Amino acid sequence: MDAYKLWKKATKRNGFKQTDPQSGHQLLHPYTLRKFFRTNLGGVSNIIPVDVIEALMGHEMYLRDVYKKYSDDQIADLCQRSEHALLVFTSGERIRDEMRMNSKLENLVSENQEFRRKITETDRILGEVLMSLERLKLESPS
Repeated sequence: MDAYKLWKKATKRNGFKQTDPQSGHQLLHPYTLRKFFRTNLGGVSNIIPVDVIEALMGHEMYLRDVYKKYSDDQIADLCQRSEHALLVFTSGERIRDEMRMNSKLENLVSENQEFRRKITETDRILGEVLMSLERLKLESPS
């Protein structure tokens, strides 16, 4: 059974089958999913670049370039960070809360890295001061 027949069967079984009275064509069709995908990921293009979205949709003109520019891990990360835009049965508030938490976590990680860098620098300076003190003790007449 092809995908279109499966789609028609699923929409009929779940009460989503609607037809255009003029043409008799089904209003919801598999392309609706593709449109949903493109529209919603386009809304988070600050996370996932448009060329990656187009490549994920299978648009050939973008495929080669995207796979040259991004590693599989980078593409997976972009998809994971933008998947909230594709969720259907979720609360928008929960998604916003999750995004805020992720932002706070990124800030904390950044602060932590900065503190570690400062501690390392302070330890280095303290070591130099202690060595200078030792030299002074050795050089000074007792």
